[in-house]
Amino acid sequence: PALSVIGTFGAALTVGLKRGGLLLSLLVLPLYVPTLIFGAEVARRGAAGMETTTPLLMLAGITAAAVALLPFAPRLAAPPAGEPAGMTLHLLHRWSALCTLLVLAGAALQLLADDGRRRAAVTLLALLLVQVTLGIVTVFSGFKLWLAIGHGVGAAALLATLATLLRRQCDD
Repeated sequence: PALSVIGTFGAALTVGLKRGGLLLSLLVLPLYVPTLIFGAEVARRGAAGMETTTPLLMLAGITAAAVALLPFAPRLAAPPAGEPAGMTLHLLHRWSALCTLLVLAGAALQLLADDGRRRAAVTLLALLLVQVTLGIVTVFSGFKLWLAIGHGVGAAALLATLATLLRRQCDD
């Protein structure tokens, strides 16, 4: 159901735009990827006889979020007037950020169960919260430069945290 709802949401965002099909694929693809990853994980774990609760909950969360946001699609859609390239870039960033938030928060919540990685998971969740907050404040402030720079620095800190987690996992 998540793929259908995400597709409907994307169609509602791009229905009035010229070349909306290209924009539709750019908006929807980053949202499809986590859904497909978690769906494949459910199938893999089910075939191996392993527990499937976590990826199923992630799929349910993605579906619930998509259904909850569906009524707001017309308000989030780019207006026909204005600078189309800037609006397209902003919407692409917004949807990519949502996708990244879902994937990284899911990974961090799974890492909380591991005592050796709990501190890194808490750091990751805190950085995600800071990053989302900075992003929202940047938009509402009219894109003030110092906030946009802070948002970029937050993204770099997230990347560094992820690189550290991956390096530690490879060392284990």
